[in-house]
This record gives sequence, structure tokens and C-alpha cells, in this order.
Amino acid sequence: MELTVEDLQILDRKEWLRGKQSAHGLIRLVRGVYLADDRIPTDVPSWHIRRLITIARSLAIVVASRHQVLPTMEAALALQSIPTWWNTCDIAYRCLTTSKSHRAVVPSIEIRGTTACEVESIPLRRAGPQPLTKECRGIRVCAPTEAVADIAQCMHPLSAFVDCCMTMRAGHPRKDLLQVAASRKGNGRVRARHIISAADGRVENPAEAAVLWLLLCMVPPDLSVDVQHEVVVQGRLFRLDFAFPDFMVAIEFDGRSKLAPTEDSPDPHGDFLTRQRLLLSAGWRIIRIQTGQLRDIERLARTLRDNIKPFGVLLSTPRGPIWKPVPRSLIEGARRF
Repeated sequence: MELTVEDLQILDRKEWLRGKQSAHGLIRLVRGVYLADDRIPTDVPSWHIRRLITIARSLAIVVASRHQVLPTMEAALALQSIPTWWNTCDIAYRCLTTSKSHRAVVPSIEIRGTTACEVESIPLRRAGPQPLTKECRGIRVCAPTEAVADIAQCMHPLSAFVDCCMTMRAGHPRKDLLQVAASRKGNGRVRARHIISAADGRVENPAEAAVLWLLLCMVPPDLSVDVQHEVVVQGRLFRLDFAFPDFMVAIEFDGRSKLAPTEDSPDPHGDFLTRQRLLLSAGWRIIRIQTGQLRDIERLARTLRDNIKPFGVLLSTPRGPIWKPVPRSLIEGARRF
């Protein structure tokens, strides 16, 4: 389902006082703007419901402003169906007028047992050229290149790196992201360029992007991490999530998606065991990690360093121009992907 601005309903105060929103099963997004709860599917996982609410909130803030704001950062990427680090993100926007806007709380929403926690609407007041925009879901939004430049300059390096990777994976080349970032001024612009330069669109999802960010903060200057490294064993092609080919060491995610039946792989569990056996027989050493380990980034760093050291790969403690300690708030399960 693709939510658009046409799915929103605007109620004046009198209609709200009469309880019209309750009678018609309306979800309050922001003051005066509602979404019918039947626009949220019943047969989707909680993360998908939270994502739809993020999109609806972004649309509502534009409608409430009479289309005088442009969503940017993760809200703009969500509207354009690009995965982001925070699934339930703050709604950042650029003002199209000179009228003053202030940060505001967007209330939490609960629907069918799923809660989208409260977030903030955040106006950006950065000087610079008029941003590139795109028509999306019936509103104007900042183009992905503009949104990523804002993210890389303003957000934590982990979430910024993930969002850069996902935007590149969606088909926006690094040179375009760097071109927009180069036009920016103010604090964070140098780190933003480091983040965009290091990002890699070959990662398949935000979890892989987060692990790549951590590895890049740990590898010595003379060592590189190969992403989606191709290996041919007995005529079969395999791709390893992350590899150090000179050491025949790979790091891979264990995940449900890899064991879910598909048209091409009706027996994924059997295929996984065969793949594992062939890679091991070819001399590859595989370190497996799980998405849940991202709840403690520094502990994951120690685990990777300790597990890979016996194979001759020496990783340092995280450091460098794109590293910053990860606060607990950034990895809360209720908000991230």
C-alpha cells in the first residue's frame, strides 16, 4: 500500500469536539490532520506499520503547513521508499517561507497492538542553495541527494552511513551525493564527505550497512573489506556479505530472510547447509553474526575483533573520521529499522 496526501483527512476543531475522529476510526497524526485506520493493512508486521505511520506523519506535517515545508533527512527517504536506520524517525523539514518554525512533539500512535513512539518535527535553518526537490505521494520533498547531505551533516555517523548506503543502493551514485554535500557550509561538512565517500551501495539492508560501518572503523589502513565478495566453488557462485580475501575469512549475517523459501530456492535450509559445506571445503573461515548483536555496538566490535584475530586479521578498537560512540537512544528497538 502506498499512502498519499489524498489519504489524509482534515478536521476543524468543531468536528474534533463532536468526536468525528472516533466515529470514523481516524488516527490523529498532528493537530487537525487524521488518517483512517483502515489505510493501515492488518496483515503486515509491526515494523511495516511503524514505517507507514512515519510516512503518514510526514505527509501530515506538510498538509498542516499548507504545503510550505519540504520534508528532508530520513522522512524524505521514507517518503521515497528508501530504507533508513530509524524506522520511526523524527520529521525534519526545510521551510519555504521566512516565517518562524519551532521543534514540536509529534504524539505517539498505537494501532492494533503496535506503537509508534512520539517523535519530533524539526525545522532545518541551514543556509545554502535552493534544494533539489521531487514530487512524491502528492507533495514536494527534498530529493534523496539533498536529504542525504542533511543527514550526513546533522546525524550520528552510524545512521548517516546506513542512510547513505541505502540511498546509493536505490540508484543514486556517490558522485551526486558528494556534489550536493560539497555545496554545504557549517559544522559537520567535512565528516559528511568522509561518510559519503566510505558508504557502499552493495550492502543489502540497514543491518549490513551498520556492520560495514563498524568494520571500516576497525580495519587498519593497509586492509580493505570486500562487500558481497564473489566466490566460485565447484562451479557454483556464492556472495559473501563481507570478506577479507587474502585471509580467506568472511563475516556473514544469520537471518530469517536467508532461510525463507523462494521460487528460486524452495529448500533454503538445505541450500544453506550445502553452501556452508562448499565454502568450508574451499578453505573459507566464516564468522556469523546476528541482527540482535547491533543492540550493543561496542560489544559487537570486541566480539568481531576477538573472533577474527586467530585467522590473522588484526582489527583495532573503533576509531577514525567516521567513528563516534553510539548512544543507547540510537539503537532502541522501537525506533530503528
